[in-house]
Amino acid sequence: MGNIILLNYPTFSSLVDKIFEVVAFGNADALKELLGEAEKVERKAALVNARTDYEALSVTPLMEAASSGEKHLVKILLAAGAKVDEVGEGELADRWTSLHYAAYGGHTAVVKLLVEGGAVLDKKDSRNTTPLMLAVDERNYKTVAYLRKKGASLTAVDDFGRNALDLAEEIEYVEAREKMLEILLPSS
Repeated sequence: MGNIILLNYPTFSSLVDKIFEVVAFGNADALKELLGEAEKVERKAALVNARTDYEALSVTPLMEAASSGEKHLVKILLAAGAKVDEVGEGELADRWTSLHYAAYGGHTAVVKLLVEGGAVLDKKDSRNTTPLMLAVDERNYKTVAYLRKKGASLTAVDDFGRNALDLAEEIEYVEAREKMLEILLPSS
């Protein structure tokens, strides 16, 4: 990308646009350079916690990186001070955190980074769904195993009265259902 200079971004909002662009393209070098420049003018914390400017879906760069499984970008953003438990806003966001996005996508390496970064395991979204429930529903076995190992709750209940075990029982294919239940309730 080559020598990003903040003078090229006369307004904070244009700098925010650029950070979302480099996150969308998975460009770690450009992200590091932007954050380095932002640090020079004491804007880094504001930049990494900025939000998209869409009424229906307002997310942070960390949510974007977690959603796409960009482990290297998540590391950079966390180190730069991104707030790990911020929630998405707007009618399409469902108040998901970065951990919800990563668990839904089955991005276990990103889930690990977020948990190590202090993410709340059982944070509920607008429908009282936890990241574990999303991972179970999407059959993301490795993510489910990691979240359970870290202590994610089996008893949290969503707005439909279901917990993670109920979601596992709803899996249509017997082998997949049995595999998920074994992960959720391992034999001693």
